[in-house]
Amino acid sequence: MDKSICTRENCLSLIEDFKSIIKWIEDCAERTGKYSELRGEIDGIEQFKYALYFIWEKYRLGHDYEVWEEGESMLPYHFFLNEINRKVFQMCMFCIINSPLMYYRKVVSISNPEEKTDILRLILEGLQTDLSNGTVKVI
Repeated sequence: MDKSICTRENCLSLIEDFKSIIKWIEDCAERTGKYSELRGEIDGIEQFKYALYFIWEKYRLGHDYEVWEEGESMLPYHFFLNEINRKVFQMCMFCIINSPLMYYRKVVSISNPEEKTDILRLILEGLQTDLSNGTVKVI
């Protein structure tokens, strides 16, 4: 994957990683409380899921029903969008400093947490770049 930009083509090659990370985040959120905090660094593990939802939507990686849980409220997602630049920056920093996947792996097992954290970090850094240069916009 291109280490500087999260393109649609790069993201398409990571569809299964997207789905498995989203599923893992949902399992963690369910087991640890919907808005559990990651050591005070960000608002909660679900913020990562909302970033992936946003990428899924903006890069048209598939249908919404493939990643959204049925009956899931979109309100927290819309709150996330209001502060997406700040939150994506925080998530990038958190992935560099302390892997969220490693932190929660004792709660819900995940295969290759280091590799998936690297993928998550690259995806988020690409999103941060695209948001900064206006390639991707929140509308």
